[in-house]
Amino acid sequence: MKSQRLYLQLLEKFQHQLRPGSQVVVLSIVIGLSVGLAAVGLKSLLHLLESSVLSYFPRFLLFFLPVIGLLLAAGINRSFFGLSGTDMSLAGILYAISRQQSVVKRSLMYAQLLLSSVTLAFGGSVGFEAPMVITGSAWGSNIGRFFRLDYRTRTLFIGCGTAAGISAIFNAPIAGVIFAMEVMLPEISTRRFIPLLISAAMGNLLSSLFLENEAIFRVPFVQPIGWLDVFFVFLLGALGGLYANWFSRVVLRTGYNLRKFRLWWHKALFGGLALGTLIYFFPPLYGEGYIGIRSLIADEARSLLSTARVPGLGNQSWHLFALLIGLVLLKPLAAAITTESGGAGGKFGPSLVSGGLLGYTFALSINSILPQLDLNLPNYTLLGMAAVLSGVMHAPLTAIFLIAEITGTYSLIVPLMLVAAMAYFIKTYLQPLSLVAGKLEKAGDLIHSDKDKLVLHELELSSCIEKDIQPIKSGSNLGELVALIRQSKRNLFPVLDENEGFLGVILLDNIRQVMFEQARYEQVLVDDLMHPAPAEVEMGSSMEEVMLLFDQTQAWNLPVVRQGKYVGFISKSTIFSAYRHQLKGAE
Repeated sequence: MKSQRLYLQLLEKFQHQLRPGSQVVVLSIVIGLSVGLAAVGLKSLLHLLESSVLSYFPRFLLFFLPVIGLLLAAGINRSFFGLSGTDMSLAGILYAISRQQSVVKRSLMYAQLLLSSVTLAFGGSVGFEAPMVITGSAWGSNIGRFFRLDYRTRTLFIGCGTAAGISAIFNAPIAGVIFAMEVMLPEISTRRFIPLLISAAMGNLLSSLFLENEAIFRVPFVQPIGWLDVFFVFLLGALGGLYANWFSRVVLRTGYNLRKFRLWWHKALFGGLALGTLIYFFPPLYGEGYIGIRSLIADEARSLLSTARVPGLGNQSWHLFALLIGLVLLKPLAAAITTESGGAGGKFGPSLVSGGLLGYTFALSINSILPQLDLNLPNYTLLGMAAVLSGVMHAPLTAIFLIAEITGTYSLIVPLMLVAAMAYFIKTYLQPLSLVAGKLEKAGDLIHSDKDKLVLHELELSSCIEKDIQPIKSGSNLGELVALIRQSKRNLFPVLDENEGFLGVILLDNIRQVMFEQARYEQVLVDDLMHPAPAEVEMGSSMEEVMLLFDQTQAWNLPVVRQGKYVGFISKSTIFSAYRHQLKGAE
């Protein structure tokens, strides 16, 4: 109890010393530094585990490394964290924003660092960018919860953690901010843009103190793009969009098949053996795959042939082409097996690697058919990375600026814009939702398409109103409110006048500081504690109008009134539950 009171006193002082805008700025700095430090920990832990594994394991046992890694990661998660597949993906963060008031599990602040390090160190064919985004989002959400900030600010802090994570891990602060705005917070206002910049900058600065934040991919020569190249850039963009659609389908299908295993260790064992087999014949599938992309950018693709163990594969030109085609087709499968079998990682890195392989293979094919064109292979490797990332993540701006930042040059900015836009157009034409959003929509946790709006239109407001929230009369004192809190299971209390007219609402989080001060029970009135609702829902409103109010106010609960008279409350959770039930009935 003493610690609780001390915490509340410190919290009250913090809130009194700083205005709300200043609080957000200060905490965005804290988030950026925390996530930057987490990125340092992730890279250091991964380097330690990876070097230890490769040093101490005999070469003939490398085939079994994925089995060990997936069993370890799944076992640790099951024993200590209990995280689901959704929890360990970007879909889980979007779910928390839309369904859980931007409350992210505390364990995700550190669990992903350990699980992804184990997965990657033992050969998991994924990237650590998505785990870093999830970690950053968890830090942002829980710092917001610690300081008892509202849903809108917690959501903003999730974006701050995301921006800081991308910035720190990629040394790409601009791409971090854009990714947060494009994927996590698509409706953010300009005023809320500043904290994202601050967090991204602080995350990058802290990671640079401990790590050599050089460009991940160095381009030896950037050949100017001519008019003839424009055609091939558009062609690569279209190919990238088609490939991104296929990438998403492979991931979804693989996940569906692996979920048929009832026992977690059966799934991890089977997935590990399958991944080990792929890696044995195609070693570039081991881990992130960035080493192979560096070879392509340095125009040393033939070095990949020396590592392959495919029977009959020699050192001829068509052998290299066959190997690249194999890697392009198998990388999404390897990534999906890793994550769906219990490993921790994301599709961000595999999208980049697959795109690089696709771009290089595309340019190599054109040069073989029309050698006089002499397309610059490293350039098309980077353009392929942007195309596939844009299509898979539905984030064309992120793809453009990420490639520019991780290569340390903006010389390719125009072709990057063209290829990312074309890939995005093709992918969204074939599949309107990204891989992340598609999972949520299929589960009924995201309202997006016209079909969803039709289902939403069929819902009735009266069926979603919550009437178990106990109101309190205007003029009541704090003591009466505390007595009401003791017998209530809810955390909000509407204040009504004598004629049942709605006046305002009191949130439990807003009165914790005074709840324990019994001397003030008779002095403080509920009228002094209440605040107006962000908006009021009038009986007879359509569900589309209600959802529009939720989007505009970023509130989680709104009062329902009939000509000013209080009726009850409606929440996003209730709407989503009714929506999912209706959607299943429609199917």
